[in-house]
Amino acid sequence: CLKLHEAGTQKLSTGCDMIDQFLKGGFVPGKLYEIYGESGSGKTQFSIQLLLQSLLATKDGGLDGLSLYLMTGKPLNERRFTELKDGFLANNDGKISEQDVYSKIIFSHCSSLEEYNKVFLNLGQRVQSDRLRLIILDNIQAVANNFVRADGQVDFIERSNFLLKHARALKRLAYQYKIVVIVINNVSSEMGQQDNAAFFSDRHKGLQPA
Repeated sequence: CLKLHEAGTQKLSTGCDMIDQFLKGGFVPGKLYEIYGESGSGKTQFSIQLLLQSLLATKDGGLDGLSLYLMTGKPLNERRFTELKDGFLANNDGKISEQDVYSKIIFSHCSSLEEYNKVFLNLGQRVQSDRLRLIILDNIQAVANNFVRADGQVDFIERSNFLLKHARALKRLAYQYKIVVIVINNVSSEMGQQDNAAFFSDRHKGLQPA
C-alpha cells in the first residue's frame, strides 16, 4: 500500500533526469529538504531552477502553483535569474509565460533576524492566503550568523535551539499544507570540535552543514 501511495504522489521534478532518478521522481510535497554545499557550488542556481519548474502543470513535473523564494543572504542576482528564466521559457514554450514567472514567484529578502522572524511568524497564514506550493529558504547560514557575538564567538546553544525550533516548524508546515519546503545551507570543515549549528543532525566525516 505504501508503494502504491508513493507512486501516486505528485512530485516536483528538478528538470534533470539524472537528479530526478536519484530522488525517485523528485521532491515530495509534505516534506522538508536541506540542500547544502560549498559556496559557489550552484545551490542558488538549482533553487531558481526549482522555482521555475514548480510553475509548470503537474503533468509536466511542476506543482502548478505559487512559490516563495525567501532570501536571507545576498539579494537575488537579477541578471543570472533572467538568463535562467529565458532559457527555461525557451525549453518550455507554450507551457508557461513570462507573466506567469513574475506573478507566481514571490521574492522576499530579509536583511536582519528581525525581518526574518516577521516573515517566519506569518508563514503559515501566507501559505494559505497565497496558496503556496513551494518555499525555498536561501540561505539558513545567513540567519545563523546572527548568533555570532561581537567578540567573534558563537553562541552555539542559542543558535542550535533557534535552528531546531525552525526546523520543526518548517516540517510541520510542509506536512500540514502538503507543500515542498527546501532549506539551502553552506558547508564547513570540522575543526576537531562539535558544531551544533547543522540544520539537520546528519553528519559526514570532515564535512558538515555550516
